[in-house]
Amino acid sequence: MWFERTGAFKADWKSLSPSEREIVRAVLPAFNAAADAAADDVAAHKFDRRRWPKSLRVHDIENAPGIWSVTFNFASPDIRATFEWASNAEQPTILWRRLGRHDIFNNP
Repeated sequence: MWFERTGAFKADWKSLSPSEREIVRAVLPAFNAAADAAADDVAAHKFDRRRWPKSLRVHDIENAPGIWSVTFNFASPDIRATFEWASNAEQPTILWRRLGRHDIFNNP
């Protein structure tokens, strides 16, 4: 699995506190494992939400076709990210788009 980041995501990452970054880092192994399991579905143009742990609360974003959300932390601080599956000739790729609070959904 490849991961790429938009400029907005990189800027969002820099705006997180060190403790918020640790929250994200702690959840990434579960996200990565679920993304690997879902890669075959995505290649077949399907997306089976059941492959994702409920604790990640992965869902599609209304009015933003092809963009998904993951929740890294439900409690304060509320940390979410948006992503999409991108084309890569070598292997499936997650393009991280935004990272932060609920307001990232205004411009996912």
